[in-house]
Amino acid sequence: RAEQSTTFEEFTADNAVDGDLNTFIHTAEMTGNWWMVSLDIIGSITQIKVFNRKGVEDRLHGAVIEVLDPHKESVWNVTVTEAAPTLLVYDLSELQGSYVKISLDTHILNIGEVEVYGYVLGDFPSAFPTMSFAPTQLPAMNLALGKRAEQSTTFEEFTADNAVDGDLNTFIHTAEMTGNWWMVSLDIIGSITQIKVFNRKGVEDRLHGAV
Repeated sequence: RAEQSTTFEEFTADNAVDGDLNTFIHTAEMTGNWWMVSLDIIGSITQIKVFNRKGVEDRLHGAVIEVLDPHKESVWNVTVTEAAPTLLVYDLSELQGSYVKISLDTHILNIGEVEVYGYVLGDFPSAFPTMSFAPTQLPAMNLALGKRAEQSTTFEEFTADNAVDGDLNTFIHTAEMTGNWWMVSLDIIGSITQIKVFNRKGVEDRLHGAV
């Protein structure tokens, strides 16, 4: 679960960790705004994804994204320099942390979704500062990201690996024929808890009937 400095109308902090890219958080129009999620564990963080709110992407410019340790001390940070990013992806080298915080000193803070990938290293010690909600597990790691993918046919440059590159603006495209398929190898024996399929924008009906 999550908290934020201020809330505008019904756009609460938990909207950024509900798994829905169509919801978003919205703070009041003031300085010193922030949003933070507690992982409620000590985690080895390997990747952070920040999906911006659609239509007002420029509002995230200048925001500071941080990983905090259990004492809420910053162990990693980056400033958003892109003018109007749609998706921000940060690959980390097994960084130990317990919180992810996004701050913006200048105006309204809008975020679509935040995903934190990694491994659980240990429980959240009771002596450390906590937030005002029950503990939740660290989201499962995206096992397909960057893995080997193949497909039955390929149209132009729209190759199979486009579907596992972490970029929602790329897509795969087969030739116009019957019997098409796409497949990714996880290269491990995994315990799969969830599968997400993001459709190509503008031609959503093409996925109807797929297995």
